[in-house]
Amino acid sequence: MPTPFSADRRRFLSCSLVAMPALAAVPAFAAGDNARALDLLARAAALYQRRGDAALPAFQRGGAFDEAGLYVYVLGADGVLKASGGPSEVFIGQDVRGHRDREGGAYIATVLERARADAPTSLNYRWTNRRTGQDETKTVHFRRVGEAVIVVSQMIDRATATEARAWLARAVKALEQRGPAVLAEFNDVNGAFVQDDLYVFAIGANDMVMHAHGTQPRLVGRNVTYLKDANRHFIGREMVRRAKVGEVVETRYVWLNPVTRHKEPKTTFVQRVGQLVLAVGYYGA
Repeated sequence: MPTPFSADRRRFLSCSLVAMPALAAVPAFAAGDNARALDLLARAAALYQRRGDAALPAFQRGGAFDEAGLYVYVLGADGVLKASGGPSEVFIGQDVRGHRDREGGAYIATVLERARADAPTSLNYRWTNRRTGQDETKTVHFRRVGEAVIVVSQMIDRATATEARAWLARAVKALEQRGPAVLAEFNDVNGAFVQDDLYVFAIGANDMVMHAHGTQPRLVGRNVTYLKDANRHFIGREMVRRAKVGEVVETRYVWLNPVTRHKEPKTTFVQRVGQLVLAVGYYGA
């Protein structure tokens, strides 16, 4: 029976000289980083070749493949994210083929298509650098290993307080202009309100229900009255109690950082809009 990666490889390879950029032509990595990325990819692919899914814990944040500025993630042939050492780990277990870059390109789907070839290759796509506000080129190197694709990516910087405040202001404006319909966009991982570790969540001021969450859909629809942080503080109650109309209020607590995998201080800015409390946070002391 043919597998997802076994369909007409000869036809694919015949067009790959046009479809796939050569490794030497990929400009987004500096020369040293490009060499590091390719070395990391070779080592990760070799480990997965030997151990299969038993190797997945090594690719998580804090594992043996945790390197400065780079991280590994693993895709199944079905588009399900199997492991990640970067911000995308919040999507582990989900089909991520629909994820798109800043120009609307389905870059994950493209990676899977190009990975039908057995040789390592690369892909450039456009992503927003929050430090500059400019769309820049981001590079991934990848190769197929059996029915999985091993990917090495550049790490995106974490959000700042200024960025989190600006993100909240945009969300408040959108809710005021469009009403509850905007909640669907807050929940859309490909939408305008989810970017790396910046996302919006919304709690009902009266029902204490999570009505939107940009990275943890399992929380949507749940009552968060008893939601606690690492120090056992009732953070849902605190946010709703302190939130005000027309004013941004800070709340601070300790929460698991999905990038570092450590429990860290987190500051979240909250503002009430009608019967909803909107919130956007960042990690740092």
